[in-house]
Parts: sequence; structure tokens; C-alpha cells
Amino acid sequence: MKPFDNIVSGLNFPNKVLAVEYSFEPDSDMMYAALLYSKGGEVNLQKTLGATSLQDLVKTLDKGIPVLLVFTGKKVLSKQINHPKEAGQEELAARAFPSIDRNGLFFQVTSLEDGDFAVSAIRKDVALEVFESFRGSGMEVLDAGIGTYSNWPLFRRCAEGNTIVGKYNVQLDDKTVTEIEEPEVETLLFNQSLESNYTASFLFGLQALAGKSYQGEIEVLTKARQEWKFGLLYSKGLMGLATLFFIVLLVSFLLFNHYNSSNAELSALTQSYDKQFRELEKLKSSYSEKNEFLQINGSQNSHTAQMADQMAALLPDKVSLTEMNFQPVERKLKKENLVRFSRDELQIKGQTGDYDSFQSWLKALRELNWADDIEIMGYKETDSKHSADFSIKIKLGDG
Repeated sequence: MKPFDNIVSGLNFPNKVLAVEYSFEPDSDMMYAALLYSKGGEVNLQKTLGATSLQDLVKTLDKGIPVLLVFTGKKVLSKQINHPKEAGQEELAARAFPSIDRNGLFFQVTSLEDGDFAVSAIRKDVALEVFESFRGSGMEVLDAGIGTYSNWPLFRRCAEGNTIVGKYNVQLDDKTVTEIEEPEVETLLFNQSLESNYTASFLFGLQALAGKSYQGEIEVLTKARQEWKFGLLYSKGLMGLATLFFIVLLVSFLLFNHYNSSNAELSALTQSYDKQFRELEKLKSSYSEKNEFLQINGSQNSHTAQMADQMAALLPDKVSLTEMNFQPVERKLKKENLVRFSRDELQIKGQTGDYDSFQSWLKALRELNWADDIEIMGYKETDSKHSADFSIKIKLGDG
């Protein structure tokens, strides 16, 4: 990734975030924070901080760092819905909490595969109070996960062959996540050594930075993201205009002095003018490159949505998708102590009623202009009627 790519990417999604697990504990609220940054496609942990008060948490941090929250503890409700019929988020929330007034709650539904879902909820007034307290401290909350299942995709990856993930016990068979009463002090997650208490915040921040995406659809946070983006564009644009204005004034001043000098300085005047003209040409070229990068980067989200719509339109009746993962996180060698993600890759998992439907769908996918290569990662029949679970990997092209 070129250095300028980080700047362009940072205009749509932060390159540095403060991921905070906000835990509602019996005695007092506790905040476990992880400061992470992304550079050159790699996500790095800068430091961790723990505090019981927001004032203590932010006093050593620069104001304006975007915050990603994940709520846990006694004020968060979570329930697992096993093999529900086809339903939307509202219906799943109603099934999970039938006797609770859902108008006063924020919900988050997490797919656990195989038709299972985790539904988590928090009272709106509690969440909004936390958002406002961060804003009052000069820190804008851009995303919020509800409950420990917010980190389920990375829990599942970490728990392959090991049920202990930091301070959590993760059981993949029954899809449960429970907090260990006395975990090990230190843990190793994606080749990153850190204290176990920061497991949730580190994974939540890593998931967001690696995928350059938000989880929550809370209206107040969606508005905060737009305000953050436009504020960043405004500050950068204002700085650029001030720089350009200074250059114009400087050039005007130099030209005025040179044109009023004696005939003996005419040669020096010409050379100086030529130099300034070349500098302006370089600035114009640089501006065009920046504008082009902004246009390409700004169209990335719509291009992703278009690919998803095209695949959905091609699905046969007997084929269903359970997971679609753009730019998935991948591990590196332990010695490198870094995390990377695959930028031009799409991983899909799903179920099919028979092999012919599956092959027919693959054939249709291969005709899409953006699918350079399709690799079948796994295909396993689950019953005598030849139903099967499958997983494929698509190498994305420029189409």
C-alpha cells in the first residue's frame, strides 16, 4: 500500500481508534481501552488503558480520537435463538425478549451460523448517556457493539483448537461465550501479547480497523460518523486552502519585487518565474492525483454492495448463504507480531440442498466480470438427502 493510500482511507474510516470495553460491573463501571492504529494494511496495538472514570481514561490521550465502544456487564441482556425460521431483526428481538418494551432498547443481532443467532440489548437511555459523556470529554463515539457476541467472528477464529480466548471461554459447538473468573494475566491474540482484561476491546478495534467497517446501526452514531467525516474533510480542505493562499501571496510578492527591480536583474527574474511555474504545475498534478484517489475510495462501499446484490440475484432456491466476509483478517508468522487482512478477497459460507444447484451457482458466479478466480475451500454433506455445507473463496478483480 502506498503512503498516500492511508490518507485516502482515513477520510472514510479512521486509521487510529480507541476501542473501549464499557463494562457495567456490580460495584462501579469499568473501562478497558485499547489504542490501535492501521498503517500499510497492518493493525498495531499502541497501548492499553484501564480506568473507572472517563476523566482518568482520557487525560493521557489526544482529544478527537474516534471511539469504538463495546458494552458488556450487568446492564446488557443477551439471548441465543436456536434455529429460528426466516425472520428479520425485529422479529428475532421479539422472540428473544417477548416481555420487554423493546421501544426503549437498542438491539444487536449476531449470526452464529447454522441458523443460530445471538440477540443482545441495552437500554437506550443508558447507552445515550455514555455516548454523551464521551462527547463531553472531547471524544466522539462512532460505533458501539452490544454484548460479548460483538466479537464472535474473531472469537471463532481464535478458538479453533483452543477454547480459551483471553479472559473468555469460547465453546464453538454450542456457540457460547462466558467470562472466566480468574483468567491468565497475559494472553496472546493474533500474535499480539496483552493483558487478558483487554481482550474484548482489542478484538473489537481489530475487527473494525481490519475490515474498515462499523457494526452498529444506531441513528445517533450514524450521524456522528458523518459529522466526523465532514469535519475531517473540512479541516484538511481548510489547511489546503490556507497553504495555497500563502503560496499565491508568496508568488505575487516575489513577482512584484522582481518586476520592480532593475534591468540588470531581468535574467534572475525570468529564472525565478519559471521555477514558481513548475512548482504550481506540480501542485496541480498532486491535486489531480488526490482527487482521483478520493473518487476511487469513495466508490468502494457502493461497489461492494453491488457485488453482494449480483450474487444474491444469482442464488438458486436450494442455495443459501450464512456468511459473506469481504477483506477477511488473516494471521501472519508469530515472529512478525502483526495482523494483515486480504484486500482483494471475498470468503463465502453457505448451505445447498444438492450438488447440482451448487455447481450451477458457481458457474453463474464465474461469469461475473469482477470474479477473477473461485476456489472451493470446503464441501461437506450433512444428511442422506445430499444437503451440504460449503465454503468458497473469490479472488476479486477490477471489474
